[in-house]
Amino acid sequence: MQYIFTKKFDGTFTMSWISPPEEVSTQYRDVKTFSITPTNSITSITNFTDIVRGETDKHYFKKYFSYSNIRSGISYSEPAAITGITQEYCALDMLYLNLSYFRIDTDTITLPTLTINTIVIEGTYDITETDEIINVPDDGYIFTPKDIYKVFKLTGFELYGININNLIIKYRFTQDSGRLYTPWEILTTENISTIKLNPVRFAQVQYSVTKIDNNITSKVYDIILLGDFQNINNNYLKTNRYGVREDCANSYPQWSGATSAPGTGTSNSLVCLSGKTSYMGDGKAYNYNKDWTTQGLSCYLTGNVIGNLTTQSNDSTTSAGNFNPYSSDKIGQWYNFLAGSTNKILGWTIDYHLTDPDGNGIDRYLHEYQLFNIIDVQKIKIIVPENTFPDNQVQINEYMLDMMDTFNIIILKDEFHKAFGIEKRPAQKDIIFFCAQNRFYRVRHSQVKRDIMNMGIYYSVVLEKYEKLANEQNLSAASKALIEPLTANNTLDALFGFENHQEENKIANKQFKPETHEVYRANINPKLSIIKKDIFNSLKGIKIADNYYNLTSLSAGTSAVTYSLQDSILNVSDNRAFNVWFNFNNKFNENKIIDESVYQSYYINNNSYFEFFNNYDSDLQQGYKVSYSNQQIVLTINNLNYSLNVTGITTNIWYGLTVNIDNRQRVISLNLYKRNYNYNINMFTDSYQSASVDSNDITGITYYTSRGYRPVKNTEINSTLTNTDLISVAAIDYSNVSLNKFNINKIITIFASDIKLTNLRIFNDVIPNNHKSILIQRIVQDANYLILADNATKQLYTANIKNTRWEWNILKHLKHYKKNHK
Repeated sequence: MQYIFTKKFDGTFTMSWISPPEEVSTQYRDVKTFSITPTNSITSITNFTDIVRGETDKHYFKKYFSYSNIRSGISYSEPAAITGITQEYCALDMLYLNLSYFRIDTDTITLPTLTINTIVIEGTYDITETDEIINVPDDGYIFTPKDIYKVFKLTGFELYGININNLIIKYRFTQDSGRLYTPWEILTTENISTIKLNPVRFAQVQYSVTKIDNNITSKVYDIILLGDFQNINNNYLKTNRYGVREDCANSYPQWSGATSAPGTGTSNSLVCLSGKTSYMGDGKAYNYNKDWTTQGLSCYLTGNVIGNLTTQSNDSTTSAGNFNPYSSDKIGQWYNFLAGSTNKILGWTIDYHLTDPDGNGIDRYLHEYQLFNIIDVQKIKIIVPENTFPDNQVQINEYMLDMMDTFNIIILKDEFHKAFGIEKRPAQKDIIFFCAQNRFYRVRHSQVKRDIMNMGIYYSVVLEKYEKLANEQNLSAASKALIEPLTANNTLDALFGFENHQEENKIANKQFKPETHEVYRANINPKLSIIKKDIFNSLKGIKIADNYYNLTSLSAGTSAVTYSLQDSILNVSDNRAFNVWFNFNNKFNENKIIDESVYQSYYINNNSYFEFFNNYDSDLQQGYKVSYSNQQIVLTINNLNYSLNVTGITTNIWYGLTVNIDNRQRVISLNLYKRNYNYNINMFTDSYQSASVDSNDITGITYYTSRGYRPVKNTEINSTLTNTDLISVAAIDYSNVSLNKFNINKIITIFASDIKLTNLRIFNDVIPNNHKSILIQRIVQDANYLILADNATKQLYTANIKNTRWEWNILKHLKHYKKNHK
């Protein structure tokens, strides 16, 4: 069998040996081998599967693998059991891999045929990263700009290259040095201009470039973001362009067809045109902000002479040939050298534990972070002025008595940036450990000191006593290994944790009353039946819902619930997500005689139409709605339908549906789940004999069906449930879908149909991979993404609102009583 090697965009790969033809084994002690063409960039193998037919306990294959993954030459490992294939490999070295299937036959009288049908190896690989101009390889690569920026505003982008229409370019940002990235998104003006970045944190961008047609040669010269930026690598240079590389044109005359710089007669090696707006040396006028070799790139360098072309310098003092007393480069370099030498000789070596604010803990009203992560630890040298450490004498300040107030240390900028990167700064909550003193401290405050020529070469850092924080988590294994042994059994949580946990359990799981102010629902049909029922995810697990709408109480198509909030506008850069729980009714009633319609209602009628919610303008064919018909759940958005086949769903079972409309990724997904419950099937004969059989008992179902029993109702069994995880019933993803947008004036409505429904949610962004955890939330945690939420609440509690009319009537009658009974 030949294999197919597929590298995927997300950094994963698949090697597949897929029939036809099958590998057939009919001989005793037969050996089948499979090999791969040597390849590099493989970082790990995460999964191995195959399909072997004909095996028994007497006739089977033993599977082994061997590999070579060294820098030079080929040296295969000893054959090992195939289970060991899932491991990490060196991406820099070539990987050679052999698979061996050894046939074992303990009974040699008859030799059955064994077939190897499908072998699949999955894993991860290093996507090529570069900031240079190269031909785009068939499996794509990652453009990584070296510079780090502050991004204040994004308005668009520019793209330069060859055959760029043959490229798919996606982008993502990180604002914590690569620990977390935004999702990959297609590079469009709508997407890039609406992405939300934190303007006070440093940002780095990556571009993924892949080809549509591998037979076409494509190049990328530069990808330039437009907006408002500060380049911190270039001394916080303010710019409105953010390119992949520094914006100097480096020997790219092919961009405009030129072969040399004007007036030189030779090929140019460097052209920097800051300050120049036009040049007519060759008889043509060029705007250097848009034409010739720079193609719109600005330049950080000035004062260069190239042939007859002299770029301008903005420094008039230097241009005039005068001495500039404020030219501080050499003074600063000398000062920095002295400080570095002092630090090397007299500095204290410490463990510096770097913290980073968690994006989920931003308080946008107080403008501060609430959650922190420890992300790294490095040994650096610091200076303690006069080597004076605080003692353990009681200190009195204006707030309290303490064993220590604060003290100062000095951290050189070069020392810190060498350890953690140019984008990092000493910050509040960071942890410092002096090994020689056996003391922990926290950073209370840090600022750059500018004491010579207004140059800042070190941070003045104020330390305070270390205390463990409840709003901090340690994501660095190295940091955790250093801190935990030294801080064990010295906090109140560690000493009284059990008692605290018991107290928390006493107040946990308290149910909150709904707000008295009706936020979402504008009108509820008075004939709508709202049923009070607790719906759990397990016997003693999470409560999913308190109530549900029984929409069968209204005539089909009647408006059941309308909402006060509208979702009128969807732009091509906007996303949406929907959650809803539903349950198909049947007509079985144990207090009534069973007729043919009851038997028929057990199965969902293919001709019936059930609608979960509606925000759709039929005249304009704009908006969205989600419905069920003909064994399919259908998302209708504008004039397009996206279907999920759900042939196996039945009546009287609760199902949870998640729908994502991801315009930014051009993906639409529908996922259907149910609770991890078995259910009993109630069955009757035409003579009203009854039976109940477990849904997993296929033999029992077959037995009763053959004797004339027909199902009428399902009853979920939750008494033995231990697993609280939802079960996936059906799922589908549509990729490369059309961009969706609309502008309508429509009220979101639930129309009546023969279903139960609760927990309707509409979000303004897609629900990530944790669909299940979002589905089981009765109280929405990520309320900042919420457009609409309806828990089918039966009534509002008004205990906190005085009935002034009632109070006035009581007082009136009391006065009347006192007047007549003096």
